[in-house]
Amino acid sequence: MKKAIIMASLLAFSLPALSQPGYNARSMGMAGAYLGMARGAEAGSWNPANLALEDNPGFSVDFLGAGLLLANNGINIKLYNDYFSQEYFDANGSWDEQAKNQILDFIPDGGFTGYSRAQITALAVSYRQFALQISGIANSDLRLPKDLFSIPLTGVATEPTYMEDGWGESVLATEVALSGAHSLQVGGGKLKQFCVGGTVKYLIGHAYASIEDAEAMAVSNQDSVALDGHYRALQAGLFADNGGTGQGFALDLGAAAQVNEKLSLGLTLANIIGTLRFGSGEESQGSFYFHQPGLNIDEFDNFEDYMDSVVVQSDTTRPVSGIRYSPPRALMLSGTYRLHKKVTLELDYQQGLNRTAGGTTTPRVALGAEFRQIGFLPLRLGYSAGGVQGMTFAFGFGFDLKHYLLDFAVSNYHGLFNHSKGISFALSQRLVF
Repeated sequence: MKKAIIMASLLAFSLPALSQPGYNARSMGMAGAYLGMARGAEAGSWNPANLALEDNPGFSVDFLGAGLLLANNGINIKLYNDYFSQEYFDANGSWDEQAKNQILDFIPDGGFTGYSRAQITALAVSYRQFALQISGIANSDLRLPKDLFSIPLTGVATEPTYMEDGWGESVLATEVALSGAHSLQVGGGKLKQFCVGGTVKYLIGHAYASIEDAEAMAVSNQDSVALDGHYRALQAGLFADNGGTGQGFALDLGAAAQVNEKLSLGLTLANIIGTLRFGSGEESQGSFYFHQPGLNIDEFDNFEDYMDSVVVQSDTTRPVSGIRYSPPRALMLSGTYRLHKKVTLELDYQQGLNRTAGGTTTPRVALGAEFRQIGFLPLRLGYSAGGVQGMTFAFGFGFDLKHYLLDFAVSNYHGLFNHSKGISFALSQRLVF
């Protein structure tokens, strides 16, 4: 039981590798609509074929950039202000039935999901059609059944309540990516340029944790309560007592077509093959059973001792090998249109191919715009829907000093301001020659 709580905490709060696509300030400011616009050292994380386009810089260096996303699908600041603030309890004393039901309405029927994403680019360098990038990256995803929240608020029902489909996964790794691209003569002159490219990634796994299976049942009557549940979890690397680091490879493939001066199209197959394998780790299994007739509130004076006396539980841990993490695989399409020499629009579509930490099979569409009315001060706006993030509103800006670029961005998820259920920040720096 304690092991399950520790595992859930690790999954929920570990630093948010292997995300697709990459996180940087320029892309975040456009809500991820960036596949066709990535150039230079960053292109390998988006569409490696862009490295061979005519407007790709001859030499670029990205350094000390970072992006962080923390979000969920149920809790926002408005919920806290309405029902958890001191002002609420001063005015109402406690939650009534209406308040409890309204709190539960914030949690979707499919359950609560929380997720984090992070990427720190230590160094990325491009020279002509080649690029090398070293990044520290991590993902965490956690899903909890809605009944886990409803029982503390509304009590245990006389009919059995089943809490199923608990799941979570977290990974922390370093990624070394080498990208290259080549321009081809195709289309009989109808295309201005057509390029193909690829990115080979060497993955070093530092930590991994997953809740493979977690279920529970609760039932009560007038004078008794019963709880019964079990779980199974995996840990490797830093999360395991004797866990080893992991190694693996992954591959991205891309194609980019410059149709004319204004329109370009792109295709990326992200992590189309690849696995991160950990040499050693631990498997934890546990179960708990609680059944207490004739509950007496006087027994709650020392709650920990009381629970130890009435809960029957078992926890076992054994060493295992061959723990694997599958990077997020995705098919991504992009269309970039230069509406004006100072205005660029991009529309991207992303279809995830597996459900994993950092990935989902829910499709995502993103629309972004970059404005350069003031040459040294680019502004960016973006909106996206779908994917694990859901509805996203994004804003970003930068300072373009010709050879040095500094960009900032912020995004809100599932709403704006107090209605937002998540937020992300990013900062990126670049030298271009």
